[in-house]
Amino acid sequence: MSEADYAGLIAAAHQQLNAPVILICLAARNVDQLAAIVKNRLKRIQYRPQLIDGFLAQTDRPHPRTGTAVDDRPWPFSLL
Repeated sequence: MSEADYAGLIAAAHQQLNAPVILICLAARNVDQLAAIVKNRLKRIQYRPQLIDGFLAQTDRPHPRTGTAVDDRPWPFSLL
């Protein structure tokens, strides 16, 4: 696929989902390294409940643990 094809695919996904599309670039040389990177990032997210609540608030779905609406105030967060 060309760069224009990828851009078209992302634009079509955005239109179809009617939601933002977030692209993540993880530089990994093999599957094991990719798994290690993902595990590390998920572990970092696990200890930041405000990050998870921020993402859930954008879905307009009830919180999975409490069953109530998630507070939709903006959370300052970074995965760095």
